[in-house]
Amino acid sequence: MTVHIERIQVKNLGPIASLQADLGRVNLFYGHNESGKTYLVEFLLSSLFRQARDWELRQGLGAGSVAVSGLGDELVSFHPESSRKLESFWDENGAGLPLNLARLLVVKGGELDLAGNAPGGVDRDTLRAVLTSQALLDQIGDEISATVRGASLVDGGIEGSNRGLIKRRSETTQEVAELEKLLEAIEAGYSQGPARELERKLTSAQGKLDQQVQAKRALAYQTNQELAALKKARGALNEKELQDLRDAIRDLDGQNNDIRSLEDKVSRDLTASQDYRWLDQALEVWQEKGLEGKRRPLRWLGIAGLALLGSGACLLILERFFPDPILAYIAGGMAVAGFGLSLYFGIKLIQWSDNLEDSRERESIRREYQEKFQSPLRGLFDLKTRKSQLHEIHLAAQTRQDLLDEKTHQRDLLRQTIAQSFLSLQGEAAAEADWKPALAALTQASEELNEKILGARIQLEKLDVPESDYHQGTPNTAYDPAVVQDLEGQIQEYEKRLAEQRTDLDTLKARVCERTGDEVKDPWPEVLFNLQTLLEEKIQTLKGHTAELVAKIGLTEVLDRLREAEDQKILQALNTDSLARLLKQVTGRYQVLDLVDDQLFVEDSYSRYALRDLSTGAREQVQLTLRLGLAAQISGGRPLFLILDDAFQHSDWQRREALVESALHLAEGGWQILYFSMDDHIRDLFLAMSQSALQEECQLIALD
Repeated sequence: MTVHIERIQVKNLGPIASLQADLGRVNLFYGHNESGKTYLVEFLLSSLFRQARDWELRQGLGAGSVAVSGLGDELVSFHPESSRKLESFWDENGAGLPLNLARLLVVKGGELDLAGNAPGGVDRDTLRAVLTSQALLDQIGDEISATVRGASLVDGGIEGSNRGLIKRRSETTQEVAELEKLLEAIEAGYSQGPARELERKLTSAQGKLDQQVQAKRALAYQTNQELAALKKARGALNEKELQDLRDAIRDLDGQNNDIRSLEDKVSRDLTASQDYRWLDQALEVWQEKGLEGKRRPLRWLGIAGLALLGSGACLLILERFFPDPILAYIAGGMAVAGFGLSLYFGIKLIQWSDNLEDSRERESIRREYQEKFQSPLRGLFDLKTRKSQLHEIHLAAQTRQDLLDEKTHQRDLLRQTIAQSFLSLQGEAAAEADWKPALAALTQASEELNEKILGARIQLEKLDVPESDYHQGTPNTAYDPAVVQDLEGQIQEYEKRLAEQRTDLDTLKARVCERTGDEVKDPWPEVLFNLQTLLEEKIQTLKGHTAELVAKIGLTEVLDRLREAEDQKILQALNTDSLARLLKQVTGRYQVLDLVDDQLFVEDSYSRYALRDLSTGAREQVQLTLRLGLAAQISGGRPLFLILDDAFQHSDWQRREALVESALHLAEGGWQILYFSMDDHIRDLFLAMSQSALQEECQLIALD
């Protein structure tokens, strides 16, 4: 499948305000200076290729996109800010195209050189990168040192200069031998001796002691957790709340006693208060009906009047028998006084008899007064006096009632507080009758919590384990201080006996520690393990050195053979019939290419010439020919596109026709040509020659 540019659309690209073009096989972009031709070429470079930065391109190349076909089932759009470029698709497919694809497919400003610093614009490295795997071979070969490249395998051994990897392998071989001798000495003097058995016992005892330490830490953790739980429970049942509850129940008992006393007093005051209200009503009736002036006249007034009247009459009769003026005056005065009293009594009695109903009411008040206060009612004065006496009692009764109501309210609030306290402390309500037993139970629970907390604290102090050393896991054994004491005694005994055995092994151990980097005081099992580990590492290192040397020596031989074959590939590629015909067609003279050392030569029928010695026009024709020929080869027959920015402008008019014809011939083979020019002659050549060759596949896109 061909890879062609299907569409270009840009705006605000230098002088080009807007451009949208659907491209064909041959596309001639024509415009005079300052028409935007160079802007468009640079836009294509920055949109399509990774190596666009190798050219000094303008910044801010407008906006737009380039649509390319042949990379997948659908068109792929590129723009200057795209993270994926054309090379990304070949990288993903593993096609192995040259790293600088832009340098091969784009000729900008007539710069046909493939390698700018090489003589003639082409060198061996460029051809290797395009036509062979030489660059990969060189990269692989550069990783192999000269010493290894000069070594060889002889009778299963490695011969070469004692430097680098070969020297390191030799040194490692010697180290392995020395370490093996040390292990043999340890096996004889330590591993099979009494010290080893003592160390086994010591390790076993130490392991058991470690288990006890772990169990102790676990017990400390569990005890600490229990203590935390007890403190939490103690916090929910704190002493202050219990004391407040005790005080509240005691206060409730006091309030109940006060209320009962007040209720008795209020009950007594209620009776007195009722008498006070009766007195108030009686006094009001007495005053309204004037019962004070309508009372029954005193009998003694009538009796006294009759007595005086009788006595005066008797004295008058006596004065008749015993005449005496004084007696007559006395008798007359008594008679007149008695008559007056009798007349007054009679009038009052008549008035009292006229209002008998008021008299009954008055008598009723007197009777009730007698019953209530156990004393006769003499009149209004007694009523007022008695009311004044009961008024203070009535006021006191009201005050006591108010106090009783207040204390009753306070008691109700206190009951609510106590009930809420029980609910908070024990999680459930309690009947008032059960408050004191419940308080006793809570007090006992509090005391038990205090004892448990104290016990947990004492146990933690005995364990004496820092909180940072607590162990949360489940221990393999239970902590037993007696077992710990016994194990510590065993360890001391084993260490004492082992110290006696180690005297003869210190020298050997010192030699081993020099190798392993351990301290002489480190235990033998650890030192022995490290020595065995070191030996294994050295053996693996020796195997690695040997394998690496064998592999690199073999790889060097293979690379040498491949390099010879790759150089032949370059010469074969330069001398293919297709490239020779294209060279002859474009240059009209040269027909053979040859690579000697790092220079490219061309030959005609008479002589051979270095590419760098050709004229500019001839050299560019060869470079274009090489560019087209290499592109045809690396694509594996898959046509691509060429972007030519006035690539033929340095050629003379006759050779221009050959160059245009070559480009059109390439287009007939499936390649797409994008030629940018401001040259009228080249424009006319493309238009004239493409009409006969490609007919409708050629189009002119004017940029003016």
